[in-house]
Amino acid sequence: MLRRTPRHPRPLAATVATVSVVALTISACGGGNSAKQLPTISGAGATFPAAAYQGWAGEYARSTGNRVNYQSVGSGAGVRQFLAGTVDFGASDEALSDII
Repeated sequence: MLRRTPRHPRPLAATVATVSVVALTISACGGGNSAKQLPTISGAGATFPAAAYQGWAGEYARSTGNRVNYQSVGSGAGVRQFLAGTVDFGASDEALSDII
């Protein structure tokens, strides 16, 4: 018989790590207002931090003129989309193993 293990709240350190990865991804695309606009950065994943990601994306767009499109489709779907190459980043509030 299969049993599902109970989910535990995500540790703060892991959440900070996820947020850092997203922030580094966004900042790696350049900064400052320039005449040449970068392509939209697309991401998908966890629903819990979606409001924070969308808020940061708005601030990034206002300061650089470049857009970030984040779809809150769930951690698993975000990871699958990233691995399939359909988004630039996948966000998860679950720990990922070294082997996906």
